Amino acid sequence: MPRAIADFLKAQVKSKLPAASIFAGAGGEVWNKDAWNYPIKDVVKAAGLPLAASAHTLPNSVITDPIRARLPILTVAQLSGMRIAMIEKHYGHLVRDDAEEALASIAFQFVPGKLELANLPVSGFPRILAIMAEHWIPSAEAIEFVAQRYDASKRYADFDVALAVAEEALLKRLSSGALRARASKGHMNWGDPFLMENETDFENDCLPASFWSTLSRSDHRDRNLDWVLGDFSYTFGQNDYCASGDAFDVHFDARGIPGSFGSVEADSAATKDQRSAGRPAKFDWPKTVLAIFGLIYRGDLKPENQAEIERALIAHLDDKNGGPSQSTVRPYAKLIWEEYNKV
Repeated sequence: MPRAIADFLKAQVKSKLPAASIFAGAGGEVWNKDAWNYPIKDVVKAAGLPLAASAHTLPNSVITDPIRARLPILTVAQLSGMRIAMIEKHYGHLVRDDAEEALASIAFQFVPGKLELANLPVSGFPRILAIMAEHWIPSAEAIEFVAQRYDASKRYADFDVALAVAEEALLKRLSSGALRARASKGHMNWGDPFLMENETDFENDCLPASFWSTLSRSDHRDRNLDWVLGDFSYTFGQNDYCASGDAFDVHFDARGIPGSFGSVEADSAATKDQRSAGRPAKFDWPKTVLAIFGLIYRGDLKPENQAEIERALIAHLDDKNGGPSQSTVRPYAKLIWEEYNKV
């Protein structure tokens, strides 16, 4: 409770018995609707407010004003004592324009095989579309996703082991060129240990597979892999050959990570028989996510948990050959659920 309100209530209960009313009139009489009805009407007239304004307007404004200020609905519910479902039912119209403005702010166009976006802030709903369009994800998200999949397989002792296996698997894909990575800034040099005649700089550019293969061959003491910040560096020396490199703020192309958000594979667990039976190799995720947000915007879908969004995604993509599995839609449902709860 804010200090100002606490001080006000403290003054109201001073010298009163525990069972006494907190608020009272000037003469000590208990408040009731007749006691405040006319004074409030006088205040309404003096303030030039609509004559329909009443004491009931005050609790309504406690809900309306924070919602219009885009305070999270959960916080508004805690302040007002009203259930979230009731707030959404009676005050949801106040945020409809916000959703429409958010969609209108997205500049995008569909071209064969690609979704192009322009001037998007890297937050909220536009970020979801940007990820699907460009497929680039931070290194921390990449290794966490792969480690979680290994951990879920129950083949490893604990998550730390799964994390180490995930790192090795990602480095192998990077070294082979199966997984692309780009850095905001980077540098490589190699050659004779005295001359180091070859040198390359990177700025918002893809790193060559040789960067990762050399890093993988370097001694553990001569390399640094910071998956959280996306910073990688190494020094390598062998006979008459020497190399060094560093890259900062590295992002990975999610299309090179099977089953990840943005992957070209619909479901890495799908068998060859399933695909030969006519199951599509990929789904139109940008269109699907927009469709689910459309259901939420129109009020046709009011999810109470992530599982309901997963079922809606599966139902939307279902056809005569069957839709995607729950594990395939889960990354998309997670992002939609997180954005939905920010309203």
